[in-house]
Amino acid sequence: MSSQSVIGRSPQLVEMETPKPTASPSMPRNPTSELIDADELARRLSLPVSWIRSHTRQRTTDEIPTVRFGRYCRFDWTSPKLQQWIRAHEAGRG
Repeated sequence: MSSQSVIGRSPQLVEMETPKPTASPSMPRNPTSELIDADELARRLSLPVSWIRSHTRQRTTDEIPTVRFGRYCRFDWTSPKLQQWIRAHEAGRG
């Protein structure tokens, strides 16, 4: 695309690039998933937030299933793995 531009007193033809649309990679979303943070998981399970956070670290033997975004952890409340983890602890096997 080109347009005329007046620089000084003489018109010059200036090439202008049209911005290319930026395609953001979209993650396929599960419409039934519900990502929650440690505060919300602690509230739903009636546990201290510190306990939840300590069980998201890989050095624990009883790690809570998480979705990681770098150093940030979220929990998919509808995840079968998380629900299984909760059931195991409700039954006293965790």
